[in-house]
Amino acid sequence: MSPRKLCFRPLNLLLVVLAIVICVTFRLSKKPSSISASNLGAWARPQASGFHETSPVGAAKVLLEFKESPKCSSLAGESWTRGRLATTAEASDEHAERILAALGEGVRKHRKQWEFVFIVSSLEKLGMLQPGKRGLVFAAGSEPLISYFASFGVEIVATDMDAEGAIEKGWATTNQHAKNVDGLFKENLIDREKFDRLVSYRTADMNHVASDLHGTFDFVWSTCSLEHVGSISLGQRFAINSMQLLRPGGAAVHTTEFILSSLEDTLERDNTVLWRKKDAEQLKDDLRHVGYEIDEFCWHAGDAGLDYTPDVPPYKAHDHIKLEMPVMYVPPLGGSQEIHNFSHRHRERARLLSVAIDGGGNRPKSSSNLQ
Repeated sequence: MSPRKLCFRPLNLLLVVLAIVICVTFRLSKKPSSISASNLGAWARPQASGFHETSPVGAAKVLLEFKESPKCSSLAGESWTRGRLATTAEASDEHAERILAALGEGVRKHRKQWEFVFIVSSLEKLGMLQPGKRGLVFAAGSEPLISYFASFGVEIVATDMDAEGAIEKGWATTNQHAKNVDGLFKENLIDREKFDRLVSYRTADMNHVASDLHGTFDFVWSTCSLEHVGSISLGQRFAINSMQLLRPGGAAVHTTEFILSSLEDTLERDNTVLWRKKDAEQLKDDLRHVGYEIDEFCWHAGDAGLDYTPDVPPYKAHDHIKLEMPVMYVPPLGGSQEIHNFSHRHRERARLLSVAIDGGGNRPKSSSNLQ
């Protein structure tokens, strides 16, 4: 039988950041168990061709249900523990300005800044930023939150992939990999003596969390790393299994890439995957099933003009809350629909997404060779 010829359809996806907050109850009804990976079957690989057509810039639009969803109430300080989508308001209001100033940054209306604002706000609300607390960050990269949290007297264990994996994936050459504790120190946020006393470093694979870390932390967090572990299902598994690191009363805060322009089309398996609403809802249901607390998501996409004017390649360092990514649709080969980046140039753009649009933060090593 001759091999099936793959046909490609250009498509643009509109992306935003989704934040997820999970809490451990003080009395779990049962001990949660590890979740195994699923849906990891082989997938079609595009054959080499000279096809470089793209969809028209601006073709991707925010779905109506995200426009019309009820607003979040974080501006009143009431729901920072509720997962939601990045918006211009939350990335640039007085609350955001205060947190960004404390991090040594000015407001740029950038989604990476919104991630920092959300993570800080959630952990503040949960009472985690105080002496005696212990936190762990996955895929540490060079983000400032490590030094910032330590400045409150919080003990931080920073983790990242091993050096070999970072070189293989390209993170080591783009300031997105932490190879030791020295690269995590931010002198504008904390003095060196206090930093050395409170911050430590170790390598970690997000797909295989070490058991010696279980039950020893008050909180864990990651910034846009869930989408780089190899597949959506692996990201879901990591989010659940990382909860085993927490003590009763602990919390996890994660952010990930999210599609606003479709409920079905996505990148499901590769170095960068893109979460859909149903993927987040499935994670929420699974977390509740094994005994964890997670609020309903707020799906409001925002009200500002910038919330509906996505940034397009080449991406800017400001006014970057949503972005448009060109990809290529591949018809299913007996399974679910798959979306592929349409050329090597855009695969590289997806792999280095944090450089172009986030300005830092590392991405973890995939357990599968899906390049």
